[in-house]
Amino acid sequence: MKHIVAAAQYAAYAEELATGDPAAGDAVVRWAIERVPDVVCDVLARYPDGTPGRSRLGELHRQVEAGLRRRSTS
Repeated sequence: MKHIVAAAQYAAYAEELATGDPAAGDAVVRWAIERVPDVVCDVLARYPDGTPGRSRLGELHRQVEAGLRRRSTS
């Protein structure tokens, strides 16, 4: 699962570090979720849910994963 969400997760984290604003990272997460092809969401849905992260990076991972899973059920 990490390979599916890592690019968006790290891009969001980099944006947060660059701006000092967690909302900037959240915006990157939303942007990525909207643009991922449907087939990626379908593949992710085949795997069990990930475990919650304990750091901001882990939280971003959870947000991306949860958003993609919501798309796969829509």
